[in-house]
Amino acid sequence: MLGLILLTLTLLMLVECVLIYFNKNSNNKKIRKIALILIWINGLSIICFLLPVITFVILNK
Repeated sequence: MLGLILLTLTLLMLVECVLIYFNKNSNNKKIRKIALILIWINGLSIICFLLPVITFVILNK
């Protein structure tokens, strides 16, 4: 249950960072750079969370 909550929060943060990165009104390059770094971190954490789940499902078929 805790894993699902953490995954949901990570997905929400990923969406927020993508929206900040692709905001056309923001000309601040520093904020866009931080948002891009957070996108990569969130993407990697989602992949690291889902790899054991996918492996568990495949091995138990």
